Amino acid sequence: MKKIIHFLVLGFCISLLSINPSYGQDDANISTSNEAMFCKVWGILKYYHPNVANGKYNWDEQFLTQLSLIQKATNKDEIATVYSNWLTSLGVVKQCKSCKNDLDESKYFTKNLDLSWLENRAYFSADVVEKLHFIKNNRYQGKPFYVENASTGNVVILNELEDKIDTYPDSNRRILSLANFWNTVEYFFPYKYLTDKKWDDVLIEMLGKFVALEDISAYEMVLLETVAKTDDSHGFFKTYNTVNYFGTQFFPAKIKIIEGEAIITDIPNASLGKINDLKVGDIIEKFNGKDVQSIIKEKSKYLSGSNINSKLRPTYMYLSNGSEKTVKISLIRDNKSIEKNIFRYSYDSIYISKKVPEKYKILNESIGYVDMAYLEMKDVDKMMEEFKSTKGMIIDLRNYPNFIPYLLARRFITQEKDFASIIKPDLSYPGTFKFAKNQTISPMKKYYPEKIVLLVNEDTQSRAEFSAMLLQVGDNVTTLGSQTAGADGNTSQIHFSSTYKSFLSGTGIYYPDGTETQRKGIKIDIEVKPTIEGIQSGKDEVLDVALKQFK
Repeated sequence: MKKIIHFLVLGFCISLLSINPSYGQDDANISTSNEAMFCKVWGILKYYHPNVANGKYNWDEQFLTQLSLIQKATNKDEIATVYSNWLTSLGVVKQCKSCKNDLDESKYFTKNLDLSWLENRAYFSADVVEKLHFIKNNRYQGKPFYVENASTGNVVILNELEDKIDTYPDSNRRILSLANFWNTVEYFFPYKYLTDKKWDDVLIEMLGKFVALEDISAYEMVLLETVAKTDDSHGFFKTYNTVNYFGTQFFPAKIKIIEGEAIITDIPNASLGKINDLKVGDIIEKFNGKDVQSIIKEKSKYLSGSNINSKLRPTYMYLSNGSEKTVKISLIRDNKSIEKNIFRYSYDSIYISKKVPEKYKILNESIGYVDMAYLEMKDVDKMMEEFKSTKGMIIDLRNYPNFIPYLLARRFITQEKDFASIIKPDLSYPGTFKFAKNQTISPMKKYYPEKIVLLVNEDTQSRAEFSAMLLQVGDNVTTLGSQTAGADGNTSQIHFSSTYKSFLSGTGIYYPDGTETQRKGIKIDIEVKPTIEGIQSGKDEVLDVALKQFK
């Protein structure tokens, strides 16, 4: 790949210092390290301490009060005293007879749990270390006040205080918002162990940024950047200011990065394409004089994605959107350089189509084709009746399906099969996850014995990835395409505060053999990627290769 991919790979690989202060550092670094450790202590007490996890205290108020004391401390002895006094003030912790501390790894997923920082003598006296360990081993076992399990297994955040932010929050309240988000990820995000940057290092890096801000717009952009640090394609955060950063005026064509180039792949509104003289296959090199590589380098830190392909996916927005009604572009068409002024439009003017979609059809007179973006569960029986004489089916999952296709998958097997393993947060031991019973599928009498080909790409995400895993257990299934989005599992709403909330993957999805789907995407049998030549020729190269599987 060209420089576009290089910029993102470089960003993925940078690593910062862990939380281990050296008193030879400058005061700012020491202060940040102290505040970072405080955020971690506040977090474990929130979910572990029996007198805190039950909602007895105003825990946000405790944060602001105790953080102020940490900031005023001038040496590690004074810091240790703050912690000791704070823990004492929270009351007695009784011995927990039901707490399990030696976990059976056949039942528990523990890759996310790392509480080794409790031993950090740079911050804690021997007395504090002992108290923290006792809290960990005798943690709260009742109904948590701040979190609960949803029926789908992921967490629901509860009882966060209304912050009613009418103005830009002060520095310590901004740190509080980071602590809220960071600790929720720390204890309840199943894929924390897979982030490019160690999650402790993210706390250090972002804490410095949360403090050094000047206005509400900058604050909200740093919140967006923090969500992107989870390396999760489910990571979603949007405010008025973040939307305006990318721009609310849309370019009248779809753009993708193919072979390192920004190429127009579709003109959703043909009349707008004609007005602006844009064509599928045009390669755009610059927007308002800035080359594509520079735009990606500038904006990549704000793009949520589990892998490079999913980070590059929203090019229609972050490359070409803007606040102005026109944009000057430089493009290559038929090996000639052309400069144009292009009108931008509202999203609805470009992307809202009145065309009735085709849910399924027969290709080459013998191969069934299914578009899972439009197929509905009620269509399955009728469709399969029409496909009963075909010599195979192509199921297109380069989209977001209307439903999980159990009714299809059951027709492709002759015996019961496992297709997924799931982990769910264990609220009795925050940071650990329990293995749920493997997801299984059983056959139905109407068996379809012919070849099945699944089509996937970077748009195959979440329900689409889970659907692919389900269909892959079929007796005669081949998966064809390119790396999927790598974000599988029900989403959880994660809070910075009651005002600012985001979404992340909430349950962990794996193949029955333990293979991860997060970040990697689903297993692919035949890799096929679109090419510039194919786009310019009007071909769907992935579908073309799929059709060849039936010869």
